[in-house]
Amino acid sequence: SIGKTEKSISGSGESAPADRRPPPRTLSMPPKQVTAASLEGNWDWEASCTTGQWQGGMTLHAVSATAFSGEFNKGHVGSVNGTINGNRLSFIRTWMGIIRQNWTAPVTYAGSSLRMQGAFTDPTRSGCRFSAAKG
Repeated sequence: SIGKTEKSISGSGESAPADRRPPPRTLSMPPKQVTAASLEGNWDWEASCTTGQWQGGMTLHAVSATAFSGEFNKGHVGSVNGTINGNRLSFIRTWMGIIRQNWTAPVTYAGSSLRMQGAFTDPTRSGCRFSAAKG
């Protein structure tokens, strides 16, 4: 054979280097654990039922790793007592000592902030839904 065997027809003696790097890996981060302590703080919420819409706030406090309490505020009243299991919370809002609503929702991280979106039952309304974000 005459000449360089690795030479291309165009006359270049250089061949493109082979890319020997492994393909980039996508690291999957485990989901952040939601605990009662991570729920602590002020939340803004919006709610709607077939009979109307409301918005307000609530403040939550950890009682244990899986239990929390709190109160509604920003123009609304009522105490909160609930639990978190995995990423699902459930709490009872009680006001005037007799009216009880059961709120349930999964809690998710949106970046570094927490959000929840779910439903609640009310003895005087139907079709009730809510969303809340930790401020």
